[in-house]
Amino acid sequence: TLKSDSNKSGSAHSDYINREGKYAAIENNRDKYAKYEDLVYKSSGNMPEWARENPKDFWKAADEFERANGRSYTEIEIALPNELTREQQIELVEEYIKEQIGDNHAYSYAIHSKPATLEPGQKNDHAHIMFSERKLDAIERDREQYFKRGNSKHPERGGNMKDPDWNRRGKVEEVRADWAAIQNNYLERYGHEARVD
Repeated sequence: TLKSDSNKSGSAHSDYINREGKYAAIENNRDKYAKYEDLVYKSSGNMPEWARENPKDFWKAADEFERANGRSYTEIEIALPNELTREQQIELVEEYIKEQIGDNHAYSYAIHSKPATLEPGQKNDHAHIMFSERKLDAIERDREQYFKRGNSKHPERGGNMKDPDWNRRGKVEEVRADWAAIQNNYLERYGHEARVD
């Protein structure tokens, strides 16, 4: 699934996927919050200098400084093959991030797991990949300038430019096809006959 948000909730969504803030109680009290998925892994990348120590600062800044009705984040949510081990799932997600996001966008991701609803004994493992559509360049900007309107003639005067590719017609289908292809590569690599389309 590819979805975006324009409600200034990047920080809240970061808390949700990473089980931080008010969502930290989920991991600390599994009996009470059994309906929520377990957090099994989380990571972030491509953060500007001011958010490297605490990626949540990036999502707070996106909520604060992104233009009115602008997207604080875009998210790719993907189901992970149960055939793969946890380490292989992490490797798969990180390779997919490398393909889709590369060094172009700041991102955070988390892998969640819960019992499958329709198949007892199976797990519903999935990843939430949230990223900023603002494209990275070689210019270091502070929190506020990062989210200002880009300036193509004088990039140092503006913010990071938005990447229009994420709004292109057909992008959703392309992202889904790429996910199917990389999953099948991993299933084959690790000796499984299952395939997805």
